[in-house]
Amino acid sequence: SFSSGRIFDAVGSGYLGVFNITGGNTLTLTATGGIRDYSGTAGFRKNGDGALVITGDNGQQDSSFIVNAGTVAMQSGNALGGTDGTWIDMYGGTLVLRKDANTDFYNHLHLYASATVTVDRVTAGAGPSHQLSRLDMGANFTIAVVTGANVTSGTATLTFDDFPQLGATDGTTSTFNIGDGVNVSLNGNLTGTQAKCSLVK
Repeated sequence: SFSSGRIFDAVGSGYLGVFNITGGNTLTLTATGGIRDYSGTAGFRKNGDGALVITGDNGQQDSSFIVNAGTVAMQSGNALGGTDGTWIDMYGGTLVLRKDANTDFYNHLHLYASATVTVDRVTAGAGPSHQLSRLDMGANFTIAVVTGANVTSGTATLTFDDFPQLGATDGTTSTFNIGDGVNVSLNGNLTGTQAKCSLVK
């Protein structure tokens, strides 16, 4: 494991910063403003089966943060942008929402493949209620929602507080696979003709 207080910038047109963290390894970013993306054609990507942990507050990201594999754990409600809501594009892997207090992480989530969201705490205790903004999920993808190791009592909750878009126009179905000890809440109407999903508890 490695901890860094450095600042990582993606400021040039078309520049892509890649966190390539191999399995069994963890990189923890502790700096406030440690991830800075100032261009809509720039951005960051998480590759590899290892874990990226973000503990500091970071401003609005101008382009999506891409998760290809492994784990990205956010330990601040502003870990990947503030109230404007940076998109997190998942092509696999796990997104961990890790705060002791109930937290709105503001981010929008777009699944381009099946992926997992873990509701967790930093220290052991009762299940928190965490929140993301919009959820977009298409064509036969599954979102697994589970609790983390530090949820030792009670029930955790994951809320999406904006209009979700689920399934696809060809009739394929999005699936929620909801684990033990966690509830999922979808606020807003299912949008458009693509609203088709299956719930598995």
